[in-house]
Amino acid sequence: MMSCASRTAIDPALAYQQLLAGQLVATTPIGSGAMEEGVTIGELEPIYFDFDTPSVPEREMVKIRATVSYLEDQLQWFGIRLEGHADDRGSYDYNFTLGLERAANVAALLASLGISPYRLRVTSYGEEFPVALGLGESDRALNRRVEFVIVGP
Repeated sequence: MMSCASRTAIDPALAYQQLLAGQLVATTPIGSGAMEEGVTIGELEPIYFDFDTPSVPEREMVKIRATVSYLEDQLQWFGIRLEGHADDRGSYDYNFTLGLERAANVAALLASLGISPYRLRVTSYGEEFPVALGLGESDRALNRRVEFVIVGP
């Protein structure tokens, strides 16, 4: 963790370039579903949802709190895009709206736990970018998620 004195010495634009180059923190290429510039961070695990609901399950709150801690300690200069996803059941419009509601609910939780809402951007990809292609419940459960993508300062 950085001290407050070292935080003020960081140039956010340079830090973003280092983040994109993989020099600032461990990064992976843009995650599935990421359509815009940004990087996913392995420490920020997706938040998974139950079928046909935008409500964040209580079992996912451990990940929400870990995300807040990581964002405060490691990525205080960066914005976060929350990408909502749904499984393949339901109409395109319904799944798009469901993904948006899921991302908005996660953003509201992050904000309630201290992350500035100005850092948070919400989008939905509905059912467009599944991580699992099977039709079984375990595959569909992996597609009902919100992913975090770090974007520029």
